[in-house]
Amino acid sequence: MGLGIYLVYDGACGFCRRCADWGMARWGDEVTAITSADFLSQSSRLSLAQVSASVWWVEPGAQYHGAAAVARALAATSTPWRILGRIGMIRPLPWLAEPGYRIVARFRHRLPGGGAACRATR
Repeated sequence: MGLGIYLVYDGACGFCRRCADWGMARWGDEVTAITSADFLSQSSRLSLAQVSASVWWVEPGAQYHGAAAVARALAATSTPWRILGRIGMIRPLPWLAEPGYRIVARFRHRLPGGGAACRATR
């Protein structure tokens, strides 16, 4: 696995997969969305416990999880959502956005594309 930029997500969750597909359609070639299982089989940069706990944004020299990962994913798009992502990276907003991320993660099985496989076990 190269030194690219990766969004590491729960591949068993339909909602997570829809979000990753949305990003892939807007990132270009700089970012790759990869399931946590595939990432773990190709890299030792994160542990099973880490990828089981939240989404990750992994780039050369840094890695972010939860709301901070979502902010970076949005900032990397070529859409107006990039503004929200950039704002979300300004301190202390990532810290303040984390409870919102946790709520979405907990109830992702009820969101579009969600289902029983999306139920948070965290």
